[in-house]
Amino acid sequence: MGAIGVTLASVPFIGSLAPSREARATRPGVDLSKLAPGTFVEKENARSRLFVLKDDSGLVYIFAVPFIRKKYWLPDIRWAPWGIPCESFGPDNENGILTVEGTFHCRDSVYGDYYERELHWAFDGSSLGVRTENMPVPKHEVDGDWLYLE
Repeated sequence: MGAIGVTLASVPFIGSLAPSREARATRPGVDLSKLAPGTFVEKENARSRLFVLKDDSGLVYIFAVPFIRKKYWLPDIRWAPWGIPCESFGPDNENGILTVEGTFHCRDSVYGDYYERELHWAFDGSSLGVRTENMPVPKHEVDGDWLYLE
């Protein structure tokens, strides 16, 4: 009986450990109501760039790509804080509108055919290469029209 009382008494305490709505609002976020279907936004984060896409059906995808010393760091098979440096990376688009059948890829021309074939991702983040991992999805939360990083 005492264990039940302790458990019930601890529920409000544990709930109070969660960050307040105001604290959550200070985290990096994206107002999804301003993101039209078929568009994307790129946002700076501490050691990565965030890509938030809304596809034509309204599904939202978020990816974090390592960005260090003014370069994107693409995977050499696996995502890590090191890899293949790329100066120009992102989804195929025209003025922020995603192109039909487009992909995420590096636009630098210094790499050979292997990386040209391997380092491509669909807009849903799935790898189009044979060995490369899918794009990394950061921990996040959607609260109404806002997407926040955790």
